[in-house]
Formats: sequence, C-alpha cells, structure tokens
Amino acid sequence: MSGPTVLVVGPGRVAVDAAIEVRDQGAEAVLVTTQSLGAGLSDDLPGIDVLSEHELLRLDGGPGDFRAVLIGSGAVTEIHCAAVVMAPEPLHPRPYGTAAVMTLHQACCEGIPDFVQKLAIYLGPEADRSSFKRAVALALKACALPAHQRVWLFSKEMQAYGADELVYADAQAAGVTFVRINGPATLVIDPLSISAQDCPSEVPISIFPDLLIMDGVTDNEGPSRSGPALLNGGTVGHVSMGPVATMREGVFMCSSNEGSVLEGESLTKARAAAARAVTLALNPPTRSAAVVDRDKCSACLTCVRNCPFLAAQPGDEGKAVIHSNLCQACGVCVGGCPSRALSLPEEGTMGPQASAKEGGE
Repeated sequence: MSGPTVLVVGPGRVAVDAAIEVRDQGAEAVLVTTQSLGAGLSDDLPGIDVLSEHELLRLDGGPGDFRAVLIGSGAVTEIHCAAVVMAPEPLHPRPYGTAAVMTLHQACCEGIPDFVQKLAIYLGPEADRSSFKRAVALALKACALPAHQRVWLFSKEMQAYGADELVYADAQAAGVTFVRINGPATLVIDPLSISAQDCPSEVPISIFPDLLIMDGVTDNEGPSRSGPALLNGGTVGHVSMGPVATMREGVFMCSSNEGSVLEGESLTKARAAAARAVTLALNPPTRSAAVVDRDKCSACLTCVRNCPFLAAQPGDEGKAVIHSNLCQACGVCVGGCPSRALSLPEEGTMGPQASAKEGGE
C-alpha cells in the first residue's frame, strides 16, 4: 500500500479501531502504544505498522508534514506523517493512600479534587513556557479555594511577559511557593513526595503533597518512576503536543475522555477521527508562514519570546528566523514586532518551503 502516513497514538481498542479505519481508507497506518495492546487485541494487525512499548516524546510540524519523535527499547525514532489521531484511554487521578497524581492537562480540564490541602506542581525538563503559564494560572486558582492551604510550583527558570507577568505576580502574592530547579526533581511514589534543591537559595526542599500535578516529565528522571510510569502509560499523561496544550490542526482526538459512556460511541468517534485524518492527509492544506524582512529586523527577539509555537528562533547575527514547519500563521509575532519586520503572506500564496526561504531558514 502506498499513500500518506497517519500516526495513531493510544494503547487500547479505540486506537486499534482508528488504525484499522486509516488502513481501510487507503492511508499508511502507524500505531504507537506504550504497552502491549491488551486482552483480546493482537500486535499483529495486517497492513498496520504497530510500535508497541513506544512513547511519543514530541510532535513538530503541521498538517501534511508532521515529525513525530518516538522512544522505545532505548532508541529514538523519527516518523514523518501527514496527520495524527490521538486515542488515549480514560485517565483519572491515581490514588496512593491519601495522595494522588494528575497531569497538568487533566488538572486544567477537570479541576483539583476536593480532598487536596497540599498541592505540588512539577514541570519537568520537557515543559515549555506554555506549560509554565498554565501551571501558574492553576496554582493561583488553587490558592483561591478554601481547602488548599499550600501550593508549591517546581520548575526551571522561565520568564513571564505582559499579562502573564501580572498573573505570576498575583500567584506570588497569593502564597504560591516557586521552587527554581536546574535539573529533574526526585519523585517517590509511597509515600508520595517530591524533592529538589531551590537554585536561588541552594536549600533542599522536600514536599509530601496530597496531589502531585506533572507536565514535561520523562522516564529517565532518576531512580524513581516518573509521569508515564505512574500513570500506567496513559497517553494524555505523557504525550507532548508541542508548545500549546490544545489539539492543533491536523491532530484529531478520539477517546472516552470526551464523555462517551458506551463503547460503541467511542469506536464511532475513532472511525470519524480516522476518516478526518485521512481526508486531511490526502489533501494537505497549503500553509503560509510569517516572513522576516532582515533589513528591518533589529534582533530584539521579541518574536522569539512571544511565539506560542516556538517557530521564531535566533538566526545569523541574532536576527529572527521563522521555522515554517512550526509556524501556524497566528500573527502574534507580526503584531508584537516593534520594527515591523514581520508579515504574513496572503493565504495560499506561499507554501512551507518558500516561506522558510524568505524567513532566512
């Protein structure tokens, strides 16, 4: 079979059904799962490339030109695909005695359980500025709840700008304790704890929270098990969707996390997501990317700090370069450039390769 590749990520029946639908509609299906497919499911699916015990570490690019970075059996693999279907299993707070673990994405969507009085938020090495922004907002919200007495946020040093800086200041005023770390923290399951050294004060800090919220955590963070292991490989717990938390163009979600109660509803959603992914893969949109006028660019790198997709990066002479495979043409860099050195071409007039060349990549 020859056709565009669609990546399906998930450990269970819904993911398998989505992969089968992708195959049946004429695309190449690659199924990525953090574990064996489970009871009643076989890793030998005709016409489907199954990568068991693999994790999706990062997803870059856009519709028609995604680059998925996977890890499995100690090796890193890259797969280029045209579209992605995410099919996570239901994920709920996992209790350890009186304590529990959640992901940042889950906590933002579902809220913080009522039993929590001590909350720790840990942003691991893979967390980005978008994760930090959401974590600060969540910590501020937690402080406003009567039951939450203390909140700690462990993260590497990250800068906040504009309105985000005001939220950061409000969180400090509300009593959030920010712990700045240079490396991974030590996580222990029983009893649940997180330990790290605060860089500014060089004081070791150990917290025994009722709830630990994590994001950007990898499997090799010291002797203790980290996020994916704690969460039984649930894809919502460890899949990095890039610099934004929401599903972006070309990535389709299907699972009972969306509220399906009956298995039939979940499988119907799986087939629908697969159909949409194949349709997009067969007809990828022509994407435009922001263009840098190097004569006007003052190398202030405001666009680098503001870009929510990490598409703007420093280039030669410190001037900005726009990576077209990451740029979503949102216009944030154009509106924030003090030198008016950035612009967006008219829709459909410039493809990814041309825009990369104009941007100086």
